[in-house]
Amino acid sequence: MGDAKADTQHLLALRVSTREGVDDLVDKAVAAGGKDVRTDDNDFMYSRSYADLDGHVWELMWMNTDNMGDKEA
Repeated sequence: MGDAKADTQHLLALRVSTREGVDDLVDKAVAAGGKDVRTDDNDFMYSRSYADLDGHVWELMWMNTDNMGDKEA
């Protein structure tokens, strides 16, 4: 079994229904001992990543799907 703190084994990504929900969950994970890893804000998509106590990286993301419709080419 690999050491998640030394090597990247996998990335776990979860979709969250709101941008605020992403912040809430990551803030709770960090308060419980996790490490804030990264934040990406691309307006239509927002994500934050944290490492859990074993070093596994979790990414929580929200995507604004309101403007994602059929568009003419």
